[in-house]
Amino acid sequence: MQPVSKNNACWEITQRTADEYTTKDFVAIPGFEYSRNVKTNGGKGHLTVLNTSEYVNADHGQRGPVPAWPDARWSIPQFYNWAKTAKPRRNKGCVVVGFNHPQPNQYNDWDHIDPEIVKSISTFELHTGYRWTRWEAYIRALNKGWKVAPVGVYDNHNIDAITDPEGFPPTQVLAPDLSLESITRALRERRTFVSWIREVELRYAVNGSIMGSTIKKSDSYAFEIKINTRAAHPEERVGKIQILRDHSLGKDDCEVVAEATFGDQDEVTWSPEIKDADAKFYLVRVIHNCDAEMGGRPEKMEGSTVSAPVWLEA
Repeated sequence: MQPVSKNNACWEITQRTADEYTTKDFVAIPGFEYSRNVKTNGGKGHLTVLNTSEYVNADHGQRGPVPAWPDARWSIPQFYNWAKTAKPRRNKGCVVVGFNHPQPNQYNDWDHIDPEIVKSISTFELHTGYRWTRWEAYIRALNKGWKVAPVGVYDNHNIDAITDPEGFPPTQVLAPDLSLESITRALRERRTFVSWIREVELRYAVNGSIMGSTIKKSDSYAFEIKINTRAAHPEERVGKIQILRDHSLGKDDCEVVAEATFGDQDEVTWSPEIKDADAKFYLVRVIHNCDAEMGGRPEKMEGSTVSAPVWLEA
């Protein structure tokens, strides 16, 4: 979208189209992708931005005359500074910023982190439409201190994927109603989970605080986990639920601190209590019956369904 301007014709069409297609049954949210493709001056990586009044470009910065190359390139640190103060479109809802299709060491190995940008970037592309899961990158980002919730995207670069009724559900959001305000707030507040299983429902809380929350440290953590799957598809039932935390030995990994095996229920409730003095975050991972190969070895070690974490105050 060049030249970069809030009056750019393509940007205006994007805004107008979102308005035209939003109904009581569907919310269209305009946005853009910041695509930094060179490693110099802050690293490379792509980020998605939703519901802003303006847009920026990795090649040509924000509004005004395009500066001489290479000053025209907006680095990731420059983008982060912009994201910290970006305003929602028409002052409705929230700005949502997320990491797109990350590799384990992108964004200058998850550098340029501070409390403000951690608050501003809330999502992470864990599932990609061509059945790719970015588990290693996700755990590394969490261990580096980013507070990001998993989302699934098509990354299709066309309209075909969203018209396919058999396509997987990209992102599940816990929101009170279907509105721009509620959906963008849920994404901003990290109330999401992803699954390769259609119509799965996952809800959980820790000490009464729902997924995506940051809670005070405690001597013990009471989990309340509820999962529903489709009754007509027994192969999708919950085989195992795991609670993971950052690695206790400081490794760039995570570890299972509690798990329970199920298998014959469409509705599962599990309420474990964990005593752990030094965890930084917990998340819920679900391995469904259809994830397991013969002999019980999981085909997808990351599980089909993954929740947003609950973080513990430092």
